[in-house]
Amino acid sequence: MPFDTAIIYQNQTGEEIFFLLIFFQKTMNTIQEILKNPKATLIDVRSPMEYASDKLPGSINIPVEQIQLQAMEIQKMSKPVMVFCRSGARSGMALAILKQAGVTEVYNGGSICDLMSLVHE
Repeated sequence: MPFDTAIIYQNQTGEEIFFLLIFFQKTMNTIQEILKNPKATLIDVRSPMEYASDKLPGSINIPVEQIQLQAMEIQKMSKPVMVFCRSGARSGMALAILKQAGVTEVYNGGSICDLMSLVHE
């Protein structure tokens, strides 16, 4: 599931679950809008070997290990920027690195499988 950040817990009234569902729906709507935006930059942070085996149309590959070195170039890229990977873990790390480097309008798209299913809807 794509999240910028999420702490999941539940109290007895279920209020946190309700908040989480609203947060998830808002995140999914944002991701769908980014995927439809022709100006968006889609960055796959998986390894080059993983990228070669399966690509999201229109994406570029910058492995997570290179994100910090490429942060200034990424800042110059067309916005919004969405990072993604196999599960969402590496893209979460990439998001944190880019935000710390001052990159604006950057989002964690989560897993490539989730994104592929949205593209093919």
